[in-house]
Amino acid sequence: MDKIKRHAELSVQNHKTYIKKNNDYGGAYYEMLNECGTAAGSGIIYNKSRRLANLIKDKTEQMVNDESIEDTLLDLASYAIMTLEHIRGLK
Repeated sequence: MDKIKRHAELSVQNHKTYIKKNNDYGGAYYEMLNECGTAAGSGIIYNKSRRLANLIKDKTEQMVNDESIEDTLLDLASYAIMTLEHIRGLK
C-alpha cells in the first residue's frame, strides 16, 4: 500500500477515535485551552511525548497495558490538531 493511501486511512482511524474520546472526555481539552491558554496544550503534548519515549525505550512490561505506542502516536496527532484548531480560532 502506498504511503499516501495509508496516511489517509490513518487519518480516518484517528478521526473516529477522536470522536469517541471527545464524547467520553466531554471536550475537556478544548475547555482547558480556553481557560488556561494555548500554552497549556504544550504540557499535555509534552507528557504524551514522554510517554512515547518511555514506551519505546523501556522494554520492561508496562503496568498500563491499554496504551500502545500506536495509541500514543495517534493521541499526539489529535492533540496537535486540536491545539491548531484553538490557535486558528484565536485569530
